[in-house]
Amino acid sequence: MRSVNWLLTVGKAGRERTPVITVNNQFGVLRAVEQGLGIAVLPTYLIRSSGQLSIVLPEIAGPPFQIFFVYASELRGSVRVAALRDFLAEVLTTEALAA
Repeated sequence: MRSVNWLLTVGKAGRERTPVITVNNQFGVLRAVEQGLGIAVLPTYLIRSSGQLSIVLPEIAGPPFQIFFVYASELRGSVRVAALRDFLAEVLTTEALAA
């Protein structure tokens, strides 16, 4: 499995790139790319919402990863929590995110 920093070696035959900046959240990466600092790996929904970006390397996919829906055990029977869980399970699929 590729590491979370897989983009640093793509196309470089195993040699690692030096990042121009390091940002700890996707919104910050989005803003940096919008300002012309380079390319980045961003979720499709952020690219679409930006209106300034386009996908340049669609043939390169990142590694799959797991996400977890965590809530307090007291909310186990909550209809609202169940509705949110079901909604997220529906929209957070590979197909839906790629559309």
